[in-house]
Amino acid sequence: ATTTELSPGRTAQLTVTRQFPGGGPLDTVTNEVRYSVFPRDIIDVSDTGLVTPGFETGSADVRITDLKDSAATSIRFTVISGKIVSLRMEPASLTRLKPGEARQFGAVATLSDGTESNVTTSVLWESSNASAATVGRTQGDVGNVTGVRSGETTITATAAGTNVQARNVVLVEGDPP
Repeated sequence: ATTTELSPGRTAQLTVTRQFPGGGPLDTVTNEVRYSVFPRDIIDVSDTGLVTPGFETGSADVRITDLKDSAATSIRFTVISGKIVSLRMEPASLTRLKPGEARQFGAVATLSDGTESNVTTSVLWESSNASAATVGRTQGDVGNVTGVRSGETTITATAAGTNVQARNVVLVEGDPP
């Protein structure tokens, strides 16, 4: 059996052909065969041969059975997790706030398969100078930066496990309200 790697969010389209012994035409029968998957929680295969990975990593076998003559074959799919290779923060450049003013920051990861993913709620947020500005770290305010008093701080987003980081300097200017 052949093995193909997929990452969450990427699909694969199977094309199934059949040729009877002794020659004859090569027929495309993608929509005329039966697909069965084991285990089912790794991938799903539609009646038209579209393979969709779930969000769990691991391997699953797709058995393809020709309903006309019971011929069968299989293919193995391995779902891999995309690893974070870079992280960018939004906004990407110097941010100016007044004391009491808040601005929502976000984090977008580029994964090893080239896709991007919003990881705002799964990265660790930190402010290097919480007396100038704080950054939310709890549900409902994750990434929300609030100016406290005049000063400068660096807001850092760190991806767990990889330690890939993105940073933005925040200048807080003005008098507290």
